[in-house]
Amino acid sequence: ALTISNIQPGFTGNWECRVRTSRGNNTRTVHIVVLESSAKYCLPDRVSNNKGEY
Repeated sequence: ALTISNIQPGFTGNWECRVRTSRGNNTRTVHIVVLESSAKYCLPDRVSNNKGEY
């Protein structure tokens, strides 16, 4: 699990997670959208790719 404290809307964008161990390295990128605390809801967004539908 990853916890990001004090996050702000300006942090919206692509985030990269890198893992380096003696067994090898791995990198994943995810797009994160940070809403204003006053936002009442997030607009629906549907993604369909080779990993499924979200």
